Amino acid sequence: MKMLYYRIIKLIFSLILFLLAVQFEEASSQRLTLLIVLFSCLMAWGFLRPVMGNRFWLFLVDGILLFLLEYQSKFVINYFLHSLYFVIILEAGITLTKKYINLVTISLALISLSKFVYYIFYQFNATSISALLFNLFAFLFVITLIHYTLLQKEEREKNEMLYRELLQTHRQLKQYTRQSEQAAILEERHRIARDIHDAVGHQLTSLIMQLEMAGIQFNKENELIRIKELLDRAKETARQSLEETRKAVKALRGDELTGIDGIHKLIARFHQESGIEIETDFSTDLKELPVSADENYVLFRIIQESMTNAVRHGKTKKLTVMIRHVCCETAGDKRDVLEFSVCHPQSEAVAFTEGFGMQGMRSRLKELAGEIQFISSDDRFCVRGRFPLKKTVNDKESRERFL
Repeated sequence: MKMLYYRIIKLIFSLILFLLAVQFEEASSQRLTLLIVLFSCLMAWGFLRPVMGNRFWLFLVDGILLFLLEYQSKFVINYFLHSLYFVIILEAGITLTKKYINLVTISLALISLSKFVYYIFYQFNATSISALLFNLFAFLFVITLIHYTLLQKEEREKNEMLYRELLQTHRQLKQYTRQSEQAAILEERHRIARDIHDAVGHQLTSLIMQLEMAGIQFNKENELIRIKELLDRAKETARQSLEETRKAVKALRGDELTGIDGIHKLIARFHQESGIEIETDFSTDLKELPVSADENYVLFRIIQESMTNAVRHGKTKKLTVMIRHVCCETAGDKRDVLEFSVCHPQSEAVAFTEGFGMQGMRSRLKELAGEIQFISSDDRFCVRGRFPLKKTVNDKESRERFL
């Protein structure tokens, strides 16, 4: 698009220079026709050359056509037409690589300066020599300007490349940090598992032994007080075991799966680590809903898996995550339902088979009497699902009837 604008500007500027040159020429109709034909060929070649690849030697054709056009002038040097050399050199500086720019600019400069050499030979004086030197320095200035622009462009591209490398390194460091944190969490979970084995296992063994002793004492007379003591001790042991188990499960679950805030943290961390743009559409009353730990765990894992699949298989740069609370009414009963979707754009509909991840999501929702769909259209791929909350649907039969 930028090159198209440049060619339009070049055509307008060249046409103005040509009209000014013709006005001072006062040429006959025959020579005027020849000038118009040569100028038209020069402009047409300027539009045809890019189609042929803008090879460096093709710019020499521009120089030859311009030399023939200027040769038809009644002046030894027509400065209006001569200025078109600078236009061609600037175009070469924009379109060619640094390797070939010098070949084109030097060749065009020599073709241009040949007119001044002829001018000196025709009329050797200070005017002709100064005109030669002025144009020589003008060409040198334009060539220097082109090289300076190219140098700035290379520096800018190098800085952008370094920035991208630094950004990639930063993301890798973030990922390594995350992996280190996960390793630390895994180590902590192993420690908690050992604690469960040592503490809770020991207490449960003691509980079993106390219950067996109570059974033995039950068969003896006058041992009711002893049996009561054993049962009280067993009850306390069971209570301690339950408390230890709750602490261990809470530690294993961690803080990442606590409500809608955990999903917000998941999305923020995913955006930070992957650079994916993520739009969210959450109902305002989600924090007030009676979502159980199991329901929240399933919702968290499905959104996590859907976002991961979108990046891994869909190679997308943008995601939309929606979680919405709707209130449905069935047979006079109002039920709270959570609907969710994770969507990303795609260029065309893609055929897919449900792998382990999709089957796992379907299995998780089935346990909550929910449903899930994987929809691939011409422009989007969506994972959509819904499930009723346990507090409003108490038994499996009513949950299935609701869905």
